Amino acid sequence: PHTHHGNGGFSILAEVGSIQLEFAYLSRITKDPKFHETSRKVFSLYETLSSPLPGLFPVNINAENGQWGGAHITMGGLADSFYEYLL
Repeated sequence: PHTHHGNGGFSILAEVGSIQLEFAYLSRITKDPKFHETSRKVFSLYETLSSPLPGLFPVNINAENGQWGGAHITMGGLADSFYEYLL
């Protein structure tokens, strides 16, 4: 897993959304669904985690254990791209 040392070792929500989009495209151009199927597992994980605000997610997630890295939720920087990619 990729972690950011400058961010306390947590992955950023917007980055997670970006990876979903990139892997979906990779499956499309390679005609191999495994990339998209694997990346979709992240959304399945998010659905199982409790969030302080249902339907919105904290900005940081621990890539090692899949737990939130705090309770900070925003629709701004570090998160906005994630929600845009869901559309």
